[in-house]
Amino acid sequence: MSKILLRIQEVPMDTSSSDDEAAGQASVSTDINGILRTDTLSSEDEQLSMSDEDGSEQHDPGELPSEDDMQQMPNSPTGPSHGGKSQFGELFTDVITERVVLSRGDILLMVLKHAVKNNLSFTGLTSMLDLINRIFEHPILPDSRYQLSKLLSKTGTTMTYYCFCPKCFTHIENAETNASFQCIQCGHRTSVSSLSDMPFFVTLDVESQLQRLLKDCALLDLTKPLHHDGSLGDLCDGEMYHKFAASTQQCGPRITFTLNADGTPLFKSSGTSIWPIQLIVNEIPAEQRMSKLVLAALWFWKEKPNMELFQNTFVKEMSHLSENGFVLERKGQLQTYKAYCICCAVDSVARAPMQGVTQFNGYFGCNWCLQKGERAGGSTKYPVQPLNPTERTESQMVEDMMTAVREGVTVNGVKTASPLIGLPYFNIVSGFVPDYMHCILLGVARQFLDLWFESSGYAYSLSRKQNMVDERLLAIRPPRDVKRLPRATKERRWWKAKELENWILYYSIPVLHGILERRYLEHWACLVEALHIMLQRSIETAEVNRAEKLLLEFHVRSEMLFGKAFMTYNMHQLTHIVKSIHDWGPLWAHSAFPFESGNGSLKEAIKAANGIPHQLCRVLQIENTVMELQDLTASPSVVLYCNSFDAKVTHKSKSSSDGTRFFGSGSCIPPACSSPEQEILPPSVKYRRMMVNGSILTDCLYASKKKTNTSVVQLLDGSFAIIEKIISSGDNTCICVWKLRCRPVKYDLVTVNHVHKVLFKQSPTVIIQPLEIRSVSVLINVENVSYVCAPPSTLSL
Repeated sequence: MSKILLRIQEVPMDTSSSDDEAAGQASVSTDINGILRTDTLSSEDEQLSMSDEDGSEQHDPGELPSEDDMQQMPNSPTGPSHGGKSQFGELFTDVITERVVLSRGDILLMVLKHAVKNNLSFTGLTSMLDLINRIFEHPILPDSRYQLSKLLSKTGTTMTYYCFCPKCFTHIENAETNASFQCIQCGHRTSVSSLSDMPFFVTLDVESQLQRLLKDCALLDLTKPLHHDGSLGDLCDGEMYHKFAASTQQCGPRITFTLNADGTPLFKSSGTSIWPIQLIVNEIPAEQRMSKLVLAALWFWKEKPNMELFQNTFVKEMSHLSENGFVLERKGQLQTYKAYCICCAVDSVARAPMQGVTQFNGYFGCNWCLQKGERAGGSTKYPVQPLNPTERTESQMVEDMMTAVREGVTVNGVKTASPLIGLPYFNIVSGFVPDYMHCILLGVARQFLDLWFESSGYAYSLSRKQNMVDERLLAIRPPRDVKRLPRATKERRWWKAKELENWILYYSIPVLHGILERRYLEHWACLVEALHIMLQRSIETAEVNRAEKLLLEFHVRSEMLFGKAFMTYNMHQLTHIVKSIHDWGPLWAHSAFPFESGNGSLKEAIKAANGIPHQLCRVLQIENTVMELQDLTASPSVVLYCNSFDAKVTHKSKSSSDGTRFFGSGSCIPPACSSPEQEILPPSVKYRRMMVNGSILTDCLYASKKKTNTSVVQLLDGSFAIIEKIISSGDNTCICVWKLRCRPVKYDLVTVNHVHKVLFKQSPTVIIQPLEIRSVSVLINVENVSYVCAPPSTLSL
C-alpha cells in the first residue's frame, strides 16, 4: 500500500520563561481574614471559559514564541523584508516531493477524528477531504457527499422513520413512498411531496451504538452475586436494582438503562424542537458513564410528542433487546447480552404523560403518592399533611390504568395506560425518580431566590440588600473544578442548574450570613446539608436517615414560615426524594445532568434546518467509522494524533512515579535550612501547578493572580489546608501546606458539616503527600471572615 510522508519543520520555541515565574511576582496577604486576597488578576483569566464542559488544561504561555523568535523565523510577518519581494514568495517556488508514509486509511481516520472533535458540518468535512485530495496528483480519499455517505453507511448505524397523521397521531405506513395519504383513522389528507411536509419521528439502531460504546468498556458483571456493604455508592446499590438482579439471574449477561426524554428547542426563529430518548448504561463505571449516551429515538416536530405513539415504538425496540439480546465482543469473545430499561430520570413536565397521569398542576398530580392537593395562590399546591399520604404501588397503578382506559375516566390522577408498563422489569411507579436537577436546583432553589429578592416588606425580603449579596458573591474565586464563575443574583434568570447547585452547596451560607435573618438562614441550611449528604460518593444508612429528617424539617417549616401558597409540587417532591436514594443510590447516579449535556451535544451537531435526523445519524456513523479505523491503524503517529483529542494535553509537563503531573518548567531550589523543608532530599524542583486525582492544584501564590483558586484542599482526615509549595524530589512529591483550624457552621436546627468557618492558619507549614488529598475545596472570604467548603464528591464537581 502506498505511503504518504508529510514532513513538518518544527519552529524553535522560547521555553526560558513561564507563567510560573510570572506568578511569583504577585504578593499575597497571609492573615486569616484575608486569605489569598489580591487586587491583581491575570489577563489569562479574562479568557477563561467556565462552561459545564470546561476541563481542558491551558497551554503554558511560556511555550509561545517571543518577538525575537518571530524575527528569526523565515518569511515571518514580523521579520525583515527582502528587497521588496513578497515575504511568502519562496513558499511557492518548490513543489513538495517528500515520500508518503501514511496509508489512505490513516489519513481518513485523522480527518474523521478531527471532524468529530471539532464538530465540523458534513460540508466542512467533505471540503477538508477535497483539500487533502488536491495535495496529491490523484484523489486518495472520497470527497463527494455521495461517496462519503456510502462509506459511512457501512458502519451499521441506521434510522427507521415513523410518519403519523398530524391530526390524530395515527402511524402512517409507507408514507415516504406516497405523494399524499389519507388517514384511515380520521380521514385527514396530507401531502408528502417531501418528508419535511409532515410530522415524524425516528428510531436509531441502539444495538450498533452499544457495540461501539461497550466494546472496550468495563462493565459490572451481573452473572456474579452483587456485593453490598450497606452503604449506597452507586445506582447498583439501590433496592430496586437488587430486586432486578435477583429476578433476572436466569438471563445470563445483561445490562440496564436509565432513560430520559426531554424537549430541546432548536432555533429561536422557529417553534420546532427535538425530543430525544437517550439511554445511559448503568453498569459502566460512574466516572465514565455520564459521557457514554445512547440515542434511541428522536421526535421532530413543532408540538410535544404524543407519548402513546412515541413510547409504543420505543417499547417495541427495547423489548427486542430484552428478549433476544445483542451480540457484544468482550475480551476477544462474542457474548449475547440482554438489555432492560429499569429507571427513568425526567422532569415533571415529561414525567406525567410518560407515566399516564395528570400534570402536577391538577388534583392527584403526584407521581408517587395519592395526595390530592388543594387550590392556593391560584394553582394546585401540596401542603403538609397530618398523616403521610398513601403511596402509589405498581399493582394499584396498573389497575387504575385499566379502569381509566376501559371507562374513559381519570382514576386517582391516572388518565391512561402508559406504554412503559410493557417494558420488562420496569416499575411504573418506582421506576420514575424525582430528578434533583429539576426539582431542587431549577425548582426549589429558584423559588427561594425569587422569594428573597422579589418580595418586599417581609422579614425574609432581601430586595434592598441585593447589591450587598452580589458584591459578596462576585468576590468568590472558586476552583476550576466548580466549572462556572459566580454571577450576580440579578442575573439569576439565566443561571444554569450547575450554578444553582454551587449556590446551594458552597456560596449561600457564607454569602447570606449576617444579611438574611438567622431563623430563615438556619431553615435554608437544612436543605443545604441534606443535599450535600445526598450527593456524596457513598452514603451510609445513618446519613440517609439524617438527610430524611432534615428534608422533613425543611418541608414542614417552609409552610410555617411562608404559608400554603408556597408549597409547590417541587417542594412536595422533597418528601419522595429520599426513597429514590434507597431505591437507586445517590442523587448523582440517577439525575438528568448527563442527558442535558447530551441534548446540548445534539444541538451542536445540527448545522442546518433541513434533514436534522440525518445529520444526527451521520454523526453516529462517523463515530462508528472512527472506532473501526482506530482498530486497524498501525501507525504510532496516527494513534498519538487521535489520542490527543481524547486526553487533556499540556505540552510542558512532567509525571512522577506516584502519578502526580507537574506543569510548567519548574525551578531548582537550594537545600532548605529550616524545618520541615530540610527533610526534602536534594536535588529538588519547585512547581506552581500539579494534577492530583484529575484535579489541577496550584500553590497559593500562583492562585492569587487568578479568578479561580485551586490552592485550598481537603485532606483525607477531614482537615483543610492551603498549598504553599509544590516540590518534586526525585520520584517523591512533597507538598508544603498550612493547615487551617476550622469549625463547621452550626445552627440550632442543623450543623452544616461541609461548610467550615476558618479560625486561624497554623504555623509552621507541614509536608504532605499527594495521596493524602481528598479533593479541592472552595475558599470564600466574606468581609473579615473566611470559610472553606468541601464538595460532596468529585463526581458532583
